[in-house]
Amino acid sequence: MERVYLDHAATTPLDPEVFEVMKSYLLEEYGNASSVHQLGRQARGAMEEARERVAACLGAEPSEIVFTSGGTEADNLALKGVLQEASSSGAPAGLVTSAAEHEAVLRPAERLAEQGHPVEILTPDDHGAVSPAQVEAALDDRTALVSLMHTNNEIGVRTDIPAVAEVCHDRDVLLHCDAVQAAGLHPL
Repeated sequence: MERVYLDHAATTPLDPEVFEVMKSYLLEEYGNASSVHQLGRQARGAMEEARERVAACLGAEPSEIVFTSGGTEADNLALKGVLQEASSSGAPAGLVTSAAEHEAVLRPAERLAEQGHPVEILTPDDHGAVSPAQVEAALDDRTALVSLMHTNNEIGVRTDIPAVAEVCHDRDVLLHCDAVQAAGLHPL
């Protein structure tokens, strides 16, 4: 029976060309990038080169790029880190997100709500989208972070991130955008 795999957006087999590029790092230059020995320094150099390339693709500075083990860790780091820092001088800071978000955002949002953070979960329209107007209406003085994905991992709907970013900027609220599903497919 022929296998048909339809989840390439989440995980895909390693492309042979990618393997060829990575082969030396997997078999020969496998040093810990935090070590001071030669293999470690080589690994650090390769990692910094990768950081510069990713930054160039995103129009960011290399110092703004943080590597994690994957999207779930990155989402958790962003949500928990921002709200913890924003709450350090007083009342729990708030989060605005959407019911259509990935579980990597919704589960930490639930935990943050249990810890006393105000969490507003917006209801998407019939197409699965959340509008900038919905985001704006949900913001209040406690909101420190809005978290919306760029492209939905199940239905493919795209959020108007530039418009949401403008709303957030105008209200001095940080925006976290999970763009894992969009990277390489849509302009970021």
